[in-house]
Amino acid sequence: MVEVLEKSLASAGNDRAAAIMHDVQDYHISPTEAAKIANAAGVKLLVFYHLMPAPDAFLTRRLFAHGVNDVRKGNWAIAEDGSLYTLPLGSSEVQIGRVRY
Repeated sequence: MVEVLEKSLASAGNDRAAAIMHDVQDYHISPTEAAKIANAAGVKLLVFYHLMPAPDAFLTRRLFAHGVNDVRKGNWAIAEDGSLYTLPLGSSEVQIGRVRY
């Protein structure tokens, strides 16, 4: 998604914003790359958070996650504002809840 934004901004003549979108790709990995790494590390649950741009609508969530299911069958999620993931000491359980405001 960020690559598409970069190209669109460059086409629109917004070179500064296009450069930022280019730079973002240098220090972030793609969702499918993260899924491959999680698989190799034996991660129980992969959670995507601190996302740029934030996929906060159905379509953007689908675009963001494109290809993840091909790499990782289940056991992944896109965090929402207020998501709380707890890893109790001495347990392999992952507790998923919400932060109370």
